[in-house]
Amino acid sequence: MAKQKQQKRRLTMADIRVSEWGRITAGPIWSFEDGGELGYLMIWELWEPIVRELNDEIAQNAAADEAWNEGLERHWRETANDPDATEERREQASRVLAKFDELHREPPTTRHPGPSLCGYPTWRAKKECTYCGEEFIGLGNTTLCTEACVRARRKDTHVDSKQPRPHAEHTPRPCEHCGESFTPKRNDARFCSPRCRLAHHRGKS
Repeated sequence: MAKQKQQKRRLTMADIRVSEWGRITAGPIWSFEDGGELGYLMIWELWEPIVRELNDEIAQNAAADEAWNEGLERHWRETANDPDATEERREQASRVLAKFDELHREPPTTRHPGPSLCGYPTWRAKKECTYCGEEFIGLGNTTLCTEACVRARRKDTHVDSKQPRPHAEHTPRPCEHCGESFTPKRNDARFCSPRCRLAHHRGKS
């Protein structure tokens, strides 16, 4: 009876964790089955709607990034050929366009959600959530089973202070993807926004 109830249970996005790259990093233990020497296998009738949804989202994001990058490249090519632009601005445009040309020479790649969890997680992937105590299958150093547990843990450990923390002063620098100048909040910041960071790494992976 318990097995029949598990099979009828519906898996939702609230039951799993997905990285910013669209990779499945955690799922409930009841959505897997014993694969013997292979480890754990996804119960595909439960996972198929989730994987299809993630694939569609990744395809939409990739199309949006491609359109955005095309507009960005067009902007810098116009700047490079603009007689009214300053010499410094045209040199900046040349540097950015050189990176675009480098990306165009690299072979295209296709991203798939959760390559490891869609394969065969080993027995070591079975974990206990450090917040709620539920058993789950997780990759790497994942210790929390769902985004709800992540938010709850973050809320519990949040230190509320009315006094703003002092921030170090940083000089402006060009974004390594779009070339626009920005003032970083951290010493090792390379991109002006999460969108530029993701678009840059998607283009090079």
